[in-house]
Amino acid sequence: MRTALHILADFPSIFAVAFFSNFLQILWVAMWIYTYFSIQNMWQQWADENQAELIALAHNETFNVSSFNASATNITAELSTSEEIFANLISFYLFLSLFWTSMVIRNTLFVTASGVVAHWYMGQAEGKKPAAVVGKVFGVAVSKNFGSIIFGSLLVSFIRLIRVIVEGLRRYNPLQNG
Repeated sequence: MRTALHILADFPSIFAVAFFSNFLQILWVAMWIYTYFSIQNMWQQWADENQAELIALAHNETFNVSSFNASATNITAELSTSEEIFANLISFYLFLSLFWTSMVIRNTLFVTASGVVAHWYMGQAEGKKPAAVVGKVFGVAVSKNFGSIIFGSLLVSFIRLIRVIVEGLRRYNPLQNG
């Protein structure tokens, strides 16, 4: 613990990177929430409008429902099933983007902090300004190491999202709860 406190005391500019990362996280989550609810609202409006049009079309005399072996309930059921699939795909993508971006920001901070500790441990930071060391390490994290950060974050985010979905299905399974 003393070693960690010593490193933090020697490199206080790591706090600036941490605060910047937290600010990006908050900004990203706020933007994501706005986008998610805007898309949900827009999707619901579109679904309500199209469902009403299809039901009206099914009851229209000029549209021969029997020749297509369909009825108003079949059209409504097909529409709601396709809507549900599409809405679930959009939700999956949105949640994956939330998890992925959050992980990228977090892992960039982690790589930066690890790089600062490595510079301190190897003695490469002696005689250098602490802000310059942190800036150099952050620059390496967002340039040379960024591809690895992004790819690793994508894999972990995808696995975590699948885990959340499975846990949610397990929790709300009517056969198991019932």
